[in-house]
Amino acid sequence: MNAERAFTSAGAAMVSLALAAGIAGCDRHAAPDGEAAAPPAQTETPSTPSATQAPAVSEGVAAQVAMMDKNGDGSIGADEHAAGAGNMFATMDADHDGTVTAAEMDAAQAAFKGDKRMSSADKIKTIDGNADGTLSREEHEAGSQAMFAKMDADGDGRLTPAEMQAGHDKTMGK
Repeated sequence: MNAERAFTSAGAAMVSLALAAGIAGCDRHAAPDGEAAAPPAQTETPSTPSATQAPAVSEGVAAQVAMMDKNGDGSIGADEHAAGAGNMFATMDADHDGTVTAAEMDAAQAAFKGDKRMSSADKIKTIDGNADGTLSREEHEAGSQAMFAKMDADGDGRLTPAEMQAGHDKTMGK
């Protein structure tokens, strides 16, 4: 799958989610006898999120979830995460030599509008087992498995969008 097609599919999924959320939020209860419906009660929203609230999910994480969630349950299992990571590695390995350089990762991150809080070189360093400055498929797979385990905060074997966002925020700095 090429980067443009993957991004377009993710964009379509996000639009579908936005439409579903908009429809679900509609007030379908009309007032009796044609009377004007009362506006919904206003609730006060705290100006700062509490420590127990999940982080807001970024467009990038939402796109990742949409691309990886093959069974459509709204969360990512270890198998879905591994498959998504494998597809990402194949996309990043532009010259098909079995390794990903910082330049290749930069190009893929730009195409997918990836998280830029950490440089590609620094991302590679975090999982580059032999410290050669590139990622092999095996290093990427091992890093992906380790990241999945770290992000699975409740240990249920599935990642929610909020768990993915929290993991990205913790790894790349908020």
